[in-house]
Amino acid sequence: IAPSGQALDAWGYVAVIAMLLLAFPHYLVILMPIAASLEYAVNIDVDSTAKRDLIKRIVARTFLVAITLVIAIVVPSVDKLINLMGVFTMIAMAGVLPALFYTRIRVFNEGSLKAVWKAHRLEMCLLCALTLLCLL
Repeated sequence: IAPSGQALDAWGYVAVIAMLLLAFPHYLVILMPIAASLEYAVNIDVDSTAKRDLIKRIVARTFLVAITLVIAIVVPSVDKLINLMGVFTMIAMAGVLPALFYTRIRVFNEGSLKAVWKAHRLEMCLLCALTLLCLL
């Protein structure tokens, strides 16, 4: 916020505090599904009121925050990490997932993948070819 080599003035500190206050709820929103998945993966009962399960949940969430902290310290430029993740996730979101979802909808409508394949052989071949092209 401040130019290189200069200290922040009062408005600079206000801007930093405002950015932190805005970022904190977003961090919680992003972390919640990951924490729920971790708790499910390690069989932590989220409905239990027992102290042991509460401690397990606290340890699991602290572990996630610690991983976030390590990534923030170790990775000098987060934008490069986000760009790298974007490269791999955009391929899946733009090329692979729509084809899978479309095929899944056809399976729901027609009963089985075998029935879809028999009825729409050319369409499925083209869909598979385009999906493979996205992966190359």
